[in-house]
Amino acid sequence: MKDPQERPDLLPFRDRVSQGFIGWGPSGARPRGVVIQQADRVPHLDKRVFGDPGRSRRKTPACNGPISVRDADAARTDADNLNAAVKGTAAEPFISAASPGVISLFFRNDHYKDQEAYLYAIAEAMRHEYETVAKAGIILQIDCPDLGMGRHIQYADLSLAEFRKRARMHVEALNHALANIPAEQLRIHLCWGNYEGPHHCDVPLADIIDIVFLAKPHAISLEAANPRHAHEWQLFERVRLPEGKVVIPGVIESKSNGEVVSVRKDGTGCAVASKHASLENSTPYFRRFKTTSAVPAAAADTVYLSSSPESANGRF
Repeated sequence: MKDPQERPDLLPFRDRVSQGFIGWGPSGARPRGVVIQQADRVPHLDKRVFGDPGRSRRKTPACNGPISVRDADAARTDADNLNAAVKGTAAEPFISAASPGVISLFFRNDHYKDQEAYLYAIAEAMRHEYETVAKAGIILQIDCPDLGMGRHIQYADLSLAEFRKRARMHVEALNHALANIPAEQLRIHLCWGNYEGPHHCDVPLADIIDIVFLAKPHAISLEAANPRHAHEWQLFERVRLPEGKVVIPGVIESKSNGEVVSVRKDGTGCAVASKHASLENSTPYFRRFKTTSAVPAAAADTVYLSSSPESANGRF
């Protein structure tokens, strides 16, 4: 029976791995390397993020043998159920699935000789689920927090250059698993973690966008409405999308409490301007926020947002 106090955000992911595949078993350990970089610089952050009963008790499986599919019908059942639910509507259904990279980060390797071997073993096992969804005519979304969040959580001790090498290997393994699926039926979701926190050590989109472009999916979904990453549409003023790629800016935000906001020297920040000339392949959306008088226009590039709307020194 599941712990009633355990947070639900990792449960489907964990259960899908432990129940749908052979090769992962109970480890009695917490996820490997789950820390927030420079958390000690933010008052009460450790207690807020890791102090709740569910997160403190969370355990994940570890790889303890060769990985293979246990239940070949599970993905087909999901796809059939979704198609039945949208039958007769104009909805364009999609199913999300974990990337090989994010599975490798959260579920410790106790069997394969190294991280690369482990990563490609996961990719081979996930290929069945990916192709089953695609064959059902459903858009497949690959969730890749390993390319964003992985930098300041599991790989916080690496240099940027070393992290980029790991991220590229993750993308290469993903492309291996997606080899038989048309790019137009795929999209990738890039994120920096959905926990409430300042995200002050998030890797900038500019440092990873070239690697993200290497992934096979033609559509790239990314965070574009939160204070930490809202300004990064400006990257596309100098970096054009490769032929065939489209951007899906995320414009609904769920975790802004206590997050860091990037502020330009003129005192404003832009959430997203997807009608910019370089973003013709994205959803039209634009919104701006301004800092209040509490923050001088010539202040540092980042300021802290309070979780209290009354005392916030930056607002949407």
